[in-house]
Amino acid sequence: MLFSLTSCSFFESTTNNNVTNKVVDVEDFTINDFEDAVEIAIEKAEASVISVTHTEGNMFGSTKSIGSAVVVKCQGKDSQGADTTDNISYYEYLAVTNRHVVVTNRNIITKSLLVYLGNDNTMISAKVIDYSEKEDLALISFTSEIYVPAASFADTTNLKRGSFVVAIGTPYDIVFDGSATFGIISYPLRYIEEEVFVLGGSSFQTCEVAYIQHDAAINSGNSGGGLFNMEGKLLGINTMKITSSSSNVIEGMGFSIPIYTVKEVFKEYLK
Repeated sequence: MLFSLTSCSFFESTTNNNVTNKVVDVEDFTINDFEDAVEIAIEKAEASVISVTHTEGNMFGSTKSIGSAVVVKCQGKDSQGADTTDNISYYEYLAVTNRHVVVTNRNIITKSLLVYLGNDNTMISAKVIDYSEKEDLALISFTSEIYVPAASFADTTNLKRGSFVVAIGTPYDIVFDGSATFGIISYPLRYIEEEVFVLGGSSFQTCEVAYIQHDAAINSGNSGGGLFNMEGKLLGINTMKITSSSSNVIEGMGFSIPIYTVKEVFKEYLK
């Protein structure tokens, strides 16, 4: 190890260190320009992010779960339920969220799923049509006469550390629907090994999953919400963060499932 780290060699050699200089002209770039760019990105992205909620309980009380989702497909329907772009009676939607957002405390898919369209202050019944335990993803569907634009997908093949990102979701409670936070890509592709609870069973399976690591603030309820670039395009689905323990204070370690994973898992639906 010492040999490789110190670049020592028993043979004569020459080391060439090439440094590439990149010059960025910021003379005409103002703080207002920067603010405008962030505001425009949020404005483009926010309309496709919705809230997801379900309630479960019994005679002893009930609990309410809150999460987020991103609309990824919107199809106009006529009065007979056929696809159309004219004389639309209602819209049929597909939205992506996390699997853990739509399961009950008994780890089964909820039957009481609702989506909240914050701009119209409307609750609508929804259902889960597919999910992946390994990637912690779920695809939900709902219909509404209200138009919600589908998110545009970003190209995540060339993500760089330091690229600006915006996270949009519903942290903590539905009253905070549409909250936006700002940060950077901390690491474009971070592989993390974790245990995944097998749905409906009592066992775990260990798997390695790729995430986009970022430092845009996310909290409970942001799960299933979107991570967007400065073009307002969807980079990934926020799913978890590393939190503080009793001996360590940890900040700004959030993780998002890349959009290419979402497209691969639900490719039959997103054609």
